[in-house]
Amino acid sequence: MYDAFQYQDSNSLQGLPIQGQYSTYDGSGYLYELRGQLSFIQGNLSLLKQMEWIDRQTRAVFIEFSVYNPNINLVMVSTILVEFLPSGSILTLSRFDPLNLFAESGQNILSFKILCEIIFIGFIFYFLIMEIRNFLNKDLHIYISEFWNYLEWSIIITAFISFGMFYVRLTTAQEVLNFFKQTSGYAYIKLQKVNNCNQTLTYSLGLCSTFGTIKILKMIQFNRNIALLSATLRRCCGELISFSLFFFLIYMSFVQLFYLIYGSDLQSYSSFIYSMEGAFLMMLGKSSASDFIQANPILGPFIYACYNVVILCFALNIFISIITDAFDELREEAKIKPNEFDLLSYLISRIKKFISKKPDSEKIISLEKYNNHIELFPIQVERFANGVYRVIICCFLKF
Repeated sequence: MYDAFQYQDSNSLQGLPIQGQYSTYDGSGYLYELRGQLSFIQGNLSLLKQMEWIDRQTRAVFIEFSVYNPNINLVMVSTILVEFLPSGSILTLSRFDPLNLFAESGQNILSFKILCEIIFIGFIFYFLIMEIRNFLNKDLHIYISEFWNYLEWSIIITAFISFGMFYVRLTTAQEVLNFFKQTSGYAYIKLQKVNNCNQTLTYSLGLCSTFGTIKILKMIQFNRNIALLSATLRRCCGELISFSLFFFLIYMSFVQLFYLIYGSDLQSYSSFIYSMEGAFLMMLGKSSASDFIQANPILGPFIYACYNVVILCFALNIFISIITDAFDELREEAKIKPNEFDLLSYLISRIKKFISKKPDSEKIISLEKYNNHIELFPIQVERFANGVYRVIICCFLKF
């Protein structure tokens, strides 16, 4: 009880800043550990209430606990936050994050995972060396103007962030397990740091996988449809940027309108970020008009109808028109230009001819007909080899 009234800073509590709905808290404060039998804890809580441990100067109360499920080998880090506003209102926030502190069961699974991680690290270092060589060999202006270079560096940077977070999570988890053994589980184990490392690792790996998936478009550009898609985006890039500014202004104006009118009535629009999420869900058709009508029977239907007309019927149709116009122009040009992406069809035709062999009497054909194919064959083989190599690299990176 005496320790509960002693102020402790974030270093002694091993706490990190926590973002609430109203404010951000630095991790310092007054601590009371819920230990012992239930009757003992209830008696202490009643005594803390009588001694006004939570008073008018209290701004937030945190309840932290962790549970372990041996069936799925996961630790659940639980945080419940109650904020007391100066106006007298109370805001609540809860968060439950699963965390894996232990290695996978089974020697085969663990060995396979380590092998995949080593292969992933090897490929990332290889791409780093290749990208540095590409940067040194090319002119700076040309290198900066290429979009795929930024994508390569994004994959490399997110991968190295993942390496760092994986190492920090591994060392922190080992410290937590050693502390658990020393105290035999009778002391509270702070899992906030390792949980933040685990979340950062998940985000960085997700971004790395996303960038790797986008990179597949570059590797399959020999396909006519994929090449036409990328060319369409390049053709209408300027118009899309202008439309994005126009759409952003309209979208943010509606978001501010939702926040100012429904911020005090609807939980889904109680903050500016929540209003952005709610407006986006409404654009996807996953929001109901009943909430607007119940909150404000007069303005609700009018605002809901205006948003759908302006965003869905007007703005999105402009976006689709820009894409379709550029696509139609490129499709007409593709009919005039020769086919530069005939590698796949050429290989298929050669395989069919090899499978269905004809008699020698029917193979007497003029060689002049294939002079052009013979001259282009080294180029086609080189393109094919580069394509296969990039696809294999991408598959390993995606895996």
